[in-house]
Amino acid sequence: MRAVPGSKHPQFLDVLHRAHAVVEDRVHTEKAMGLRNLPSKTWRVNTGWVLAANLAADLDA
Repeated sequence: MRAVPGSKHPQFLDVLHRAHAVVEDRVHTEKAMGLRNLPSKTWRVNTGWVLAANLAADLDA
């Protein structure tokens, strides 16, 4: 991060950590919406399950 101007300032680091926390919260929410438990061993059923879990997480957001 040496090439980024202002990367030594605490505010810059705070912004980076907050952005990462948002991503972690999103992953936690999607796992709670059903992404943690894939219902089948077949690819098609699990693809539909992931789509439904992502839609539910988007609606929740």
